[in-house]
Amino acid sequence: ADVIPRLSTLEAALERTASTLLCPPPPSVLDGVAASALAADVLRFLKVRGEWVRCTSHPWAGQRVLRLPRADLHAFGDMIINVCAAAGSILEKEPRVLDVKGPAYVLGDLHGNASELDTFERHLWPLGPGACAGKLVFLGDYVDRGFNSCSVAVYLLALKLRHPSRVFLLRGNHEVRSQNGGSSANKLAAQCKQRFGLELGRRVWESFNNAFDRMPAAAVIDSDILCCHGGIPRSATTLDELRALPPVLNPAAPPPGLESAASILLEVLWGDPAPQAAEALLAADGFLSRKQCEELCAGGGTWPPEVSLVRYLTYGQTALDAFLDVNRLKLLMRGHQAQARGLGLSKRGRVITVFSDSKDHFHGQEGTRSGALLVDSGVITPIIFAPRF
Repeated sequence: ADVIPRLSTLEAALERTASTLLCPPPPSVLDGVAASALAADVLRFLKVRGEWVRCTSHPWAGQRVLRLPRADLHAFGDMIINVCAAAGSILEKEPRVLDVKGPAYVLGDLHGNASELDTFERHLWPLGPGACAGKLVFLGDYVDRGFNSCSVAVYLLALKLRHPSRVFLLRGNHEVRSQNGGSSANKLAAQCKQRFGLELGRRVWESFNNAFDRMPAAAVIDSDILCCHGGIPRSATTLDELRALPPVLNPAAPPPGLESAASILLEVLWGDPAPQAAEALLAADGFLSRKQCEELCAGGGTWPPEVSLVRYLTYGQTALDAFLDVNRLKLLMRGHQAQARGLGLSKRGRVITVFSDSKDHFHGQEGTRSGALLVDSGVITPIIFAPRF
């Protein structure tokens, strides 16, 4: 029952799927069986009704984009709203720091790249997460930049809905309204409105963000490996402080009393490991914020010319070692920073950056890769795909 049939075996399900699309059940009446059926219908819809076409827009020119028939879009929008509500109720009940037992596949930023997500599916969970060798841990940034943000996000939420104990979705900095809103064509909000129209598009965008507000902040695999989108927080020193984060939070506009919780979450979503050239410029606690970086430069300090300015918060070796050691962790797996080879290693091997979208930042340049990791019994195996697969 857990196996999601592949595209070649789905034609028989098309008629049932189409009839379901016309009257999706309201989220309030979805029990576990109905929720799983709805998720299966979404996955079938994407595979049966979706058509891969070549994009003509820079920087994705020549890349495959998933296009859906215009006649199905209103029904699909209603399904997205229901899936977001049902998946959100599951996400809200999960701990803010998940405890995941290996084996587990860890995937980084996807940024609306349905083509590469399809590649990972075909190689890592071809028969669905229920028949996969390991659990699936996604590190966030599912939307924006790529042209398939809606399809990628609803696919992953449907997987979560159908396999809640096998699929784990962490929050990235792009799963925040202030980041994925706006009118730019590469933003989730604009893609929702372009695909579904102004009114339905606004409801779909809000539904996605309601689900994002409920995503956990981090996960720990086998009590050893911390997984999150950006990095360790400056405003918290223990995992218990992360576990105490509220189950529903919009960090860009927190309600009164939750400002400190929002600060912790934003640091987890936005943090970057400091380049070696910048280690000597960090504050005494091993961190440096964007504001401190600007003050340093304004005061005549020299920032390494080969290093990008701090975007939000950067953490050095001292801060990283302190956080990992206090919490009895061995290393950090995170996303957030594009890696031309799909994976990156830093901080004396205690930080592994995973990036699962070879198109983002590098615009599909020759030689770029998308990466993932398999964690199994203390052994970490890199998985790297070239775009041609």
